[in-house]
Amino acid sequence: MSAQRSVPVGQGDICTSGDGDTDLCTILGSCIAVCLFDEKRGVGGMTHFLLPTPLTDGDRSERAGYHGPSAILSLKTALLREGAGKSDLRAKIFGGGAVVLGLGDIGRANIHCAEETLAAMGIPIIARCIGGNRARRLRFHPVSGIARVQRIPIDAPTDQKGLAHRLDRHRTPALRELRLALGAKLHRK
Repeated sequence: MSAQRSVPVGQGDICTSGDGDTDLCTILGSCIAVCLFDEKRGVGGMTHFLLPTPLTDGDRSERAGYHGPSAILSLKTALLREGAGKSDLRAKIFGGGAVVLGLGDIGRANIHCAEETLAAMGIPIIARCIGGNRARRLRFHPVSGIARVQRIPIDAPTDQKGLAHRLDRHRTPALRELRLALGAKLHRK
């Protein structure tokens, strides 16, 4: 499956699409991408969260998409609004690597958060590509649920600074407009 359009999903973003010509794409280090989809109804989406929990109460309200439980709940809610069936949602999770020095076990904590949140919601995880010491480039076809992952060695041209730069590129207003033009919906709380 090769989509004609690639829609970037940046840190803290929640994107959905029912367009068969669109892939949702991101680059992950210790962050997690949770991909939910309903293949019967041809709709799916991705969230890219950074932390398992908010650091402060202010952080909780201002950056809901940055934290696992609120990001996953927002994605699920958006997909149900798009017509997905609650009992037909399936999950795939990616990321959670130990790729940035000094972050401790944040990748492992993010993995645990995603697994626990999805279990509590009753959404089965049907595929995982998690942990390890490499970054990942992810392409997810939201209509079919097909995901393609490329592992990126840290010593490759995408070093730690390069990885951060690539992730930051997805935050620009122009790219947000591009997502909308390509048929994906960006959801913000």
